[in-house]
Amino acid sequence: MSGIVFNYRPVGKNGSVTMTARLGEETLAVETLDIVKSSARKKFAASICKDRPGMNQDDIERSLLGIAASAAEKPKGKKSPVEKSLDESNAELLERMPQFVREQARQMLESPDLLEHIRRDIQAMGVAGEQELVMTTYLVGLSRLLSKPLAAISQGQSSSGKSFIIDQVSRMFPPESVIVATQMTPRALFYMKPGQLKHRFVVCGERSRIQNDDTSEATRALREMLSNGRLSKLIPIKKDGSMETAFGRAGWPN
Repeated sequence: MSGIVFNYRPVGKNGSVTMTARLGEETLAVETLDIVKSSARKKFAASICKDRPGMNQDDIERSLLGIAASAAEKPKGKKSPVEKSLDESNAELLERMPQFVREQARQMLESPDLLEHIRRDIQAMGVAGEQELVMTTYLVGLSRLLSKPLAAISQGQSSSGKSFIIDQVSRMFPPESVIVATQMTPRALFYMKPGQLKHRFVVCGERSRIQNDDTSEATRALREMLSNGRLSKLIPIKKDGSMETAFGRAGWPN
């Protein structure tokens, strides 16, 4: 079982994940399963061990149990890790990450074929072809960690599948690092808390075919954020029964 790397992506509630098991360059299994159910873990482990005499099914099931612990349903009345993540630092999130997950991440990051691993993972999620768009979008998302992140616009015929590709690529990133906005109002970015946009991969929906002042203002805010690294705006607010001008700042400081 030594050397097997498990990658998983939550796809629903109550522990449903898409799980990929890989040994070196070989993909052993890819399956969507309810990871919190022992029968599902046993079946997935058995599929990996089938026709592979050197595999230890018990060891694989123990690894899957550890993954199940982190994907378990949140307690009632409490926010899930993803819901709380915008208020947490990267250090706090890392502290809660199981050690075996950190080790697998380290092994993958040290792989000389890292981009090829990523390309195959995205392909396993149902994306066929369009490799240039796939990897360009991934690298744009990865650049969120830079002081000057990249930006890209995907253009194509209506119903050509470009939105599906971008959606699947965005799922390769930790949920707490992605902000998906199918539509954005002109002031939406200005009302985000300071820091909420920092190192986030912002994925916007299709640009409206209707061109008016509102849609122009929304895209203008995005352009300002990318060029200056921050947003600021004077906003009138009601305070103590009278109107007062406040200096609003969006959440992406340099």
